[in-house]
Amino acid sequence: MPERVNKKFRKVDSAEVQGEGSWIIIRKVGFEIVRGQNVDDLKDADQNIELAYEATKTVLYEWNWVDDEGNPLPQPKDDPEVFDELTVEEQLFILHAAEFDKLGDLVADSKK
Repeated sequence: MPERVNKKFRKVDSAEVQGEGSWIIIRKVGFEIVRGQNVDDLKDADQNIELAYEATKTVLYEWNWVDDEGNPLPQPKDDPEVFDELTVEEQLFILHAAEFDKLGDLVADSKK
């Protein structure tokens, strides 16, 4: 039976920003996300705050995160604007978990 090697969704431990037992599910970057974007710009998304903001909101799918009072945050797939309620540390964690930096290498490999 075939099994997808490069799964579309990836669960990432987020203990460093939300405590033990926390996680996020990131949707892999696909052409629907990168179309119209310069791959090199996405590769350096952490240097372009507007691009990073939009791209990261697009790939964040699900989590078990809470607010300062311990109340569950809305699921990002249902309410992408919840991203605005996060701390900078949490937003940057998601940006790096999305692995935008690997895009340039993937595109270069595809041209070989």
